Amino acid sequence: MAEFVRQDGTGQLNKNNFKKTDNHPDYRGDAVIDGKPKELSAWVKTNVKGEKYLSISIQEPWNKEEVKTESIPVRAEQNRLSEPVQAEQSDIADDDLPF
Repeated sequence: MAEFVRQDGTGQLNKNNFKKTDNHPDYRGDAVIDGKPKELSAWVKTNVKGEKYLSISIQEPWNKEEVKTESIPVRAEQNRLSEPVQAEQSDIADDDLPF
């Protein structure tokens, strides 16, 4: 059996069965645009006339391997977890703080 290949300029949306909050899309799917795969998200919304419509987001496919995390430089004296940390006493009284 031949493998399905999505044609350029086409896509599909399916009901999102994993929706937990209103921010999560009602529908999720995929498409091919200009020969590149894209992810689709859609929310059912209502306009001021009370008519329902779909608000759609098109984004690059999420790839866990491409997620980059930057490490924050830590000074050597900050990296010692076993030593207790003493807070310095401030000359500012609590009443002087604006919040």
